[in-house]
Amino acid sequence: MRSVVFTAMLREPMKLLQKSLIAFVSIQKSGDRKSIEDQKKDQGLHECEVFGSWPANAESTFAWDNCTKTQNNHRNFVPFSEFCEKNLPSHCIFKESLANYIKTFASLVVRLRINYVSTYRPDGYTFARSRGAYLPHLGTGWVYRLKRGIGHCPCQICLNNPPSSSPDWWDIEVFTACHVVYDKQEAQWTSVDFFHNDDNSEITTVLGYDVKDNDPRNDVCILRCATHDKHLFQTLEDAMWMCYYLKKDIKDALLPSLCVVISHPHGKPKKITVGEIAGKADFCPEESLMADFMYTYSAETCNGSSGAPVLCSVGQDYTGSEVVWPGAGPHSWGNVRGGLNQCGSGAFYVEETEEEEEEEIEENY
Repeated sequence: MRSVVFTAMLREPMKLLQKSLIAFVSIQKSGDRKSIEDQKKDQGLHECEVFGSWPANAESTFAWDNCTKTQNNHRNFVPFSEFCEKNLPSHCIFKESLANYIKTFASLVVRLRINYVSTYRPDGYTFARSRGAYLPHLGTGWVYRLKRGIGHCPCQICLNNPPSSSPDWWDIEVFTACHVVYDKQEAQWTSVDFFHNDDNSEITTVLGYDVKDNDPRNDVCILRCATHDKHLFQTLEDAMWMCYYLKKDIKDALLPSLCVVISHPHGKPKKITVGEIAGKADFCPEESLMADFMYTYSAETCNGSSGAPVLCSVGQDYTGSEVVWPGAGPHSWGNVRGGLNQCGSGAFYVEETEEEEEEEIEENY
């Protein structure tokens, strides 16, 4: 049975916790939803969702029903379970193979629930006015790398109650936007929800423990979390290998400007939107974790989509070579100009050699 781990706050100093909760409660006691909207505006064009004191489902439904970004009741946000080849552009060939790849990749997409704002967020940065405070905000990410843990497990359960022996554990790296999870402080207050595919999904939740790398300028971050759940690890690894093999068969199916976003808008079960790449955005590849691209696109997003994978197929106009798939970068900004959205810096898929594949298998088992 999948283990479900709930957020705990024992790692933070009690004094800081009390201060944060008092600040949060003082906002909520007013019953004024305007204060929540003010928190959302504190992120500029970024698209985290911010929750108040209501139950999570009520907050999510309220945000969905009162969304002002989409004027068509989220009609273009296709539920994960319903996505199929008919949702792809009509002139796209081999649509079944492409749809299968997108859904397989979507199984690696996670919802991120962060309950704290780091004291190290700089002035003028997203949520900077809430530094050191308890602020429930949500985003999206995707499983980027898996590996077998080495040494003592850094998960909260093992830290609080050190086992007599070192049990097996696995390290899961999740790619997201830096404005969603800024640093280690926030990582330790982050819950990662796997398999939130529909309202009846059996969700598996794992806690974050650290940030491996972050890049505020280009808005990318790698969050680390640890699990003892071998079934979870194997399920994710199977999906990653399936993506690896499926992508070999779909190059001819691609359009030179196809763009797909997979996210948890307003904290809802994952949705898929399809659009086109509109153009390039300026970024600093020499300073970025992901150095291939930063694009604007028409695929729709909403609050809660921050950090979501933006899958791109890019043709000769952008790369100077044949169509490349997939490019993946985290969704970062909404409505940057003319209704277009923009991702943080991303990278294109590079095929591994057989030797690298064998090394990865040996590392994980």
